[in-house]
Formats: sequence, C-alpha cells, structure tokens
Amino acid sequence: MNNSKVRRHIRITKDIDKTVRELSETNGIPISMIVERALRYFIENEGRDYKALYDVLNLMFEETREEIQRARMAVNDVKNDTQAIMQFWNDELLKEDNKDIVLIEENESYGVNKAKNAYQKELSKKRKKKLR
Repeated sequence: MNNSKVRRHIRITKDIDKTVRELSETNGIPISMIVERALRYFIENEGRDYKALYDVLNLMFEETREEIQRARMAVNDVKNDTQAIMQFWNDELLKEDNKDIVLIEENESYGVNKAKNAYQKELSKKRKKKLR
C-alpha cells in the first residue's frame, strides 16, 4: 500500500464536522485519519453495509454540482447583459445622425474596446480567485 497522502477538500454538515472533531479529540487521532477510515470502509464494502454513507456522499456531490450550475447560469446572465449594454454604447458612440445601428462586429469604437478589455481583465481576476 502506498503511504503518500493527497490533499482533498470536502464540504460536510456542521453536525458531521462536530462529531468528527469530538471523535478526534476523544480518541486522540487526526481528523484526516477518521475521514480516511470512513472512506476506506466504504470502498472495501462497496457501500453494501453502510448505504447511508453512500447517500451522504452523493448528496454532498449533488450540492456541489448544483452550486456549479447556478454559478454558470449567473455568469451567462452577466455575460449576456454586458454584451447588450456594450452593443448599445457602441452604437451610441459610432452613430453620426443616421438611423442605422452599428454592430460591434462591424466597427468597434475605442471606448467600447477599452471597456471590453477592462471587463475581460476583471473577469479573469475573478476566475483566478475562484480557482484558488
């Protein structure tokens, strides 16, 4: 068996966290060992003997999947709103008293180009922060 360790971050309820901490203090063993033993037990028994643990793990990952989906939808909404606003201001900046609308793809003003670059920079910073 390989004894090298890998860092993993998981989300658990406060009740489970409290119980794990109490077990750790009572038995004088690290929290990571308790979590590792629980996961090892689950893997060895393939969830047959402890279906509740399997359900808890599924719920934990389901919550994470839902959070990711909500974040994706929010980012898409912001992107669409920003694109519409940029389209409007690009038209305003490039109009010369005519009734035609000028699309960003046809002719991009300096102001919109500058705003677009600033927006991309800010979005990139936020993505990097979330990845840490």
